[in-house]
Amino acid sequence: MSDLRLRLPPWGALLARRVQLGSEHGRYQRGTGLLRAGAVTDVRTVGGSLVGSVRGSADVPYQVAMAVLPLTEAQVQRVADAVAVEPSLLLDLFGRQDAAAAHALSAGTGVELLPAERNLLHFACTCPDPQEPCKHAVALALAGADLVLDTPALWLLLRGFPLEEVAGDLLAEEDVALEGDPDAYFSPAGEVPALRTGASARTGVEARDADLLRAVLRPDLPRLPRTSRASVEARVDAAVDALRVLYDAVVRPDPPGR
Repeated sequence: MSDLRLRLPPWGALLARRVQLGSEHGRYQRGTGLLRAGAVTDVRTVGGSLVGSVRGSADVPYQVAMAVLPLTEAQVQRVADAVAVEPSLLLDLFGRQDAAAAHALSAGTGVELLPAERNLLHFACTCPDPQEPCKHAVALALAGADLVLDTPALWLLLRGFPLEEVAGDLLAEEDVALEGDPDAYFSPAGEVPALRTGASARTGVEARDADLLRAVLRPDLPRLPRTSRASVEARVDAAVDALRVLYDAVVRPDPPGR
């Protein structure tokens, strides 16, 4: 990966920049103020649009939508074909990642997934301001940029890429592979590769940094209510203990006669 790729901004940052460049300065400043004040609520995707409610000067919140230019059928197929060959191109986008994951998908497919077209974004709002985007639309768009920063795959969904369908196909192919050729995933019974001369064996619990191991097993705690973290930690403790028992049984089996 080139140094240039590492310096590319993530999609969420690019989207926020596009919103800023396409907005009147005063409306952009007021929109960022609305976002910081927590005025944006009920944000969700509907088809290829991001919709939500934004509190303003009216008694009831304004209903706002941001529509995104969809991918063409040919572009969708190119992305789907690339993901079928290398699923990690898609899987890396389901979580907050550095910019490389998002731009690797564009590079791997030859499709500019966040292009510079002026008609990339369209806005609608129930407020009386005729300007597009109004301050409420700016607030919603920036909230969407934050979501895309956390989960870049959301941007593909907004551009009309069939995430559920493609992900389902990938899982189905994995199930077929497991059912058809289990020996590709498991060593035959009684056959364990010999260690090279001078090598020693330690269990995964012993060999891995304890905090790293727990981080792999632990769900995304910052997104859980504080009241549930203790129960999650208890489950992580139980998982580590279960691994220890399993590894001990494999690496240090009971001697014959016991």
